[in-house]
Amino acid sequence: MGLKIYTYSNPYEIDCESFWNEIKDCAHFCVSQTMVNGMNQTYPNLKKRQSTATIKSLVNALYEDWESINTNIRQIMEVDNAISELDSQTTCLENVKRSLLFNTKSIVSCIRMFKELELDSGLMNKKDLNIDQQYLVELYKIIDKKQNSTFSFERASSQNFVEKAIDDAILYHKKMLI
Repeated sequence: MGLKIYTYSNPYEIDCESFWNEIKDCAHFCVSQTMVNGMNQTYPNLKKRQSTATIKSLVNALYEDWESINTNIRQIMEVDNAISELDSQTTCLENVKRSLLFNTKSIVSCIRMFKELELDSGLMNKKDLNIDQQYLVELYKIIDKKQNSTFSFERASSQNFVEKAIDDAILYHKKMLI
């Protein structure tokens, strides 16, 4: 399945980009509702076809529980447990653990991205990393080895699944505007 992501410096002149004819009839996912509104105002055909939505609506269509409070809490607890499992040869491990616990939400975000990108924790080399990055890799290795990790999401398995998610995201966005 082919996927292209286009970026541009000025969304108010995207129709001047060389790829405009390729994307003008496609769904457009924007970083914010403000950007969706701006795209709709600037490009009336997008608004008429109702083919703009936020990236958030697409992510929620692809991953049903991505923003679930229950999932988020369980992931924070899983990271907290992984921090307590850390066993390193450093004299300041307790200070490091306190620092990691203070930054749990950021660590959860990193691990979610690692899992989405399907990074193999066994192939991560810590040689050139700073101490914080080394501990992040260690935490990822602990979590990546778990059988029933809360960081495991059902992956988009087919083009039909992705197309349905795109349709659902656009439809959800339409409902939110009503």
